[in-house]
Amino acid sequence: MQWIVICFFVLLAGCGGGGGGSNPAVVTASITYPSISGSSASVSVATSKASVSTSSTVSAATNVATATINSCSLSAAGLGGTTTESFTFNSSGNTVKINALAGFDKTFSATCSDTSETTRGIDVGYFATKTIDFFRDTTTSITGQYLNLASDASDTLSFARINQENGTQTKITLGFGSTLTAAQKNALRCIWEWDNSANRTSLGVIDVANSNGLTTGTKSGPYILITGGTDRPDAFFYNSSGTQTMRMNPSWSTHSGGTTAVMTFGITQMKNIIDSNEAGQFAVACSLTGTTPYDLAPDSGYAQFNLSGNTNTSDVASLISNGASCSTARNGETCTSGFCVGSGICTALTAQNINSSNAVVTNLAGPAAGTTTAGSSNGTGSAASFDTPLDNCLTPDGTKLFVMDRANNAVRQIVVATTVVTTLASGGTITAPQGCAVDPAGTLVYITNGDNRILTITISGGTVAVFAGQQDPGSTNGTGTSASFNGPFGLTFNASGDTLYIADRDNAIIRKSTVPGAVVTTLAGTAGSTGTTDGTGSSARFNTPNFIAIDSTGTNLYLTDDGNNRIRKIVAASGVVTTLAGTGTAGSADNVVGTSATFSEPAGIKIDPTDSLLYVNNMAGHTIRKIELSGTNTVTTIAGAAGSASDTNGTGTAARFSSPTGLAISPTGATLYIAEQTNNKIRQINLP
Repeated sequence: MQWIVICFFVLLAGCGGGGGGSNPAVVTASITYPSISGSSASVSVATSKASVSTSSTVSAATNVATATINSCSLSAAGLGGTTTESFTFNSSGNTVKINALAGFDKTFSATCSDTSETTRGIDVGYFATKTIDFFRDTTTSITGQYLNLASDASDTLSFARINQENGTQTKITLGFGSTLTAAQKNALRCIWEWDNSANRTSLGVIDVANSNGLTTGTKSGPYILITGGTDRPDAFFYNSSGTQTMRMNPSWSTHSGGTTAVMTFGITQMKNIIDSNEAGQFAVACSLTGTTPYDLAPDSGYAQFNLSGNTNTSDVASLISNGASCSTARNGETCTSGFCVGSGICTALTAQNINSSNAVVTNLAGPAAGTTTAGSSNGTGSAASFDTPLDNCLTPDGTKLFVMDRANNAVRQIVVATTVVTTLASGGTITAPQGCAVDPAGTLVYITNGDNRILTITISGGTVAVFAGQQDPGSTNGTGTSASFNGPFGLTFNASGDTLYIADRDNAIIRKSTVPGAVVTTLAGTAGSTGTTDGTGSSARFNTPNFIAIDSTGTNLYLTDDGNNRIRKIVAASGVVTTLAGTGTAGSADNVVGTSATFSEPAGIKIDPTDSLLYVNNMAGHTIRKIELSGTNTVTTIAGAAGSASDTNGTGTAARFSSPTGLAISPTGATLYIAEQTNNKIRQINLP
């Protein structure tokens, strides 16, 4: 536990009275702060009508929650004016004396700060103050409070702080007392509560004993709920009534003692969501298991903050509105509503409310509606042609779509805005391409080749290289071409781009590979053993898993288990496999709980940017389905009609598909792209 001790040694001079004298009295006042344990210090004061000479001994505190406390002041104010002594202490401590007259309402205060953190006028440190009546009080207590810094010494939550990065950006940081494991990152749950009144001395509604860290009912103020993820944590702003108001885009980082979670957001959000004056208090509770016990910082009360002097109102225009581009250079949270995805696109705050009445199906590229002729022509929109397109994948910014044109042994490129189709690479090494994913940097397309290998293609020049695998089928783990696959199909990247997940279809296993090292290992399933068993790692069983998706935090994988007619879920960190939806019987049962729904050869699968909706191509059912991931995992059809294969544009169930296979989703979650292998075209579904 980091703490600072200040001791007052008060020498009361004797005073004559009634012809007699009195002996000098020594008075000691001891203050300990921040009061991590919540206990109060006691100040003993002898009654006297004498002048007061105060000597303060301050013990050094260094590197307290990444703040080096190096400047302190001690003051006494009241009758006779104010006396203040400022000083910088060293490792051996300092002794400071101030003189003040005894009397009514004598206020003693002590403040310590880190001068290196005040470049934008933001004090970081601690303060304590108490008014003492020397004529009446014999004891009193002083409770220390934090300035923009909440700290304790636990491994769970080491510190929490708020800062102003520049004139347009606010940053809050949670520091943990150790380097978090993947399991701890996944299970993390923190509540950061704001209180604009700036007069709290207790923890309010944050409840260490509650299973989710929050009491029921109205909160005292807005709060941020931070939950875990291997790639990055997730975070939403809530108002005091518990309604989501904005999603954030936090990231993992490090400090000298362990892991940090960092969230940055614009001043407009600070003023609109928290406090128009950018001042108030905050308290934080965190759990690394997702439930009790929670660790609270500060344990003794709310920390104060005041950022109001740092707003650069001239830059408000650069805090981009929802629906436009946003600046990832400012860490992404510059949308006035919604949140900024990694590609620099502002995304709606909540999941699209999609049903069969508002999903509009049109052609993007390939033969015109009602025509399904195969071909290999480049061109614009309906002038282009494909032959058995199996999958499609988008660049992170959503501007280019790549199509696995299987029968043409080609990878095609579509510029989404213009629908111009060109060939990125074809022939030679490329044989019957099946699945694809674009790396988060937007520089390479990774494809599963028909010869059991994973290839990369540079988007800028179409250069093809072998990433992993060999032409002979197998299930060997290894590096690069020493690894082997058997009919690899769907691919997906985690958000950081350092891990590629592969649905190794004919091996009935799920693989993963480091990027760029190409070290291939098996995440779940046993090669050559099919089945429906849920379990962990090699104990789980699949049957022809073909497409795969991952949520934004890298926590959960979702895959279409084609041969089992099920949708499966895998916890990325542990390899725990469960069944999300599907009974195993082929069908299209709709508007039912996940495990009561039925699918017919489910294929393409993608999750929306809010991690709330999962979209699935029900290939043999000729429909596009959605699964609501909150609550009961209810499954509904948003486009197409079960069992009715055709080629018709329209809205919702009036549209018709024929064996929809690959599925891509725009960065905003507003558009789906469907690769139709039978109709030889790429369709799009606008989700208003």
